[in-house]
Amino acid sequence: MNFIRSNSFRQRIFMKFDSAMNGLRTFHALFHSSEASDLSLYNGWNFTDASLWDSLTADSFWYSDASTLLFSTDSYMIGS
Repeated sequence: MNFIRSNSFRQRIFMKFDSAMNGLRTFHALFHSSEASDLSLYNGWNFTDASLWDSLTADSFWYSDASTLLFSTDSYMIGS
């Protein structure tokens, strides 16, 4: 196997939460979508209704064949 060119990439994402959210559990997920150029999807990619994100009965982003989960974090408690 020959690599003509390779790139390394490192990204850090910082999340800030209001202290009123302390004690809640959350996780983060990063997706790629082959439909990203269609700005009309998912109410303009604003996900203003939970069913746009993860419904089993409607077209949703999480379960779309066009969406690929790149990574997800472990669940953690905010404020700890």
